[in-house]
Amino acid sequence: MDEKILNTEERIKEAARRVFMKKGFKGTTSRDIAKEAGLNVALTNYYFRKKEMLFKIIFMETAHEFLDDIIDILNRPIDLSKKIRLIMERQLEMQMSDPDMFVFFYSEVKNNAKTFISEMGIRKTEFLEKWNTQIKENVKKKIIRKIDPVSALSIVIGYMHFPIIAEPLLNEIEQFTEDSYNAFLHQQMEYAIEMVTNFLFLKK
Repeated sequence: MDEKILNTEERIKEAARRVFMKKGFKGTTSRDIAKEAGLNVALTNYYFRKKEMLFKIIFMETAHEFLDDIIDILNRPIDLSKKIRLIMERQLEMQMSDPDMFVFFYSEVKNNAKTFISEMGIRKTEFLEKWNTQIKENVKKKIIRKIDPVSALSIVIGYMHFPIIAEPLLNEIEQFTEDSYNAFLHQQMEYAIEMVTNFLFLKK
């Protein structure tokens, strides 16, 4: 690909990421992205047509980065309980940096699950193979309770989604500041890790 075209695409993508982070998906317009990139709207639309396409591209890159990190964690020579903590910590870190990504994630899964899964590609396959194998091995060794890998994944990944997605509602209830909300999320993560590990791991 021509270097000038590539540079322009990356320029638009980085501008879009900054604006999405600042204004959220709904609050962002194509004009906002073009202005941030220092380009006209027609040129921005020429490369990406509409903001939904840009958001999807950025999301998939973030999802691939997350899966790469989780695969790295699963490859480490540490026990499963430590891996689960690291996975949940990484999930919270990414959710806090890109909260709108998870709202978009649920929308994509609900509306177009087959396409979404297909676009995850080989990373998804590698992650599932490693996760399934390690859950089954730990069940066989009676380290964790008898549970299928999909249920275990749902428990580990699902606990921290609500506090991120429901931030506006929680803010209405508690009137958080940015710092106090971040502290709340970290405390929720510790509760979630404790609940997950107490449920999954058998007492010695």
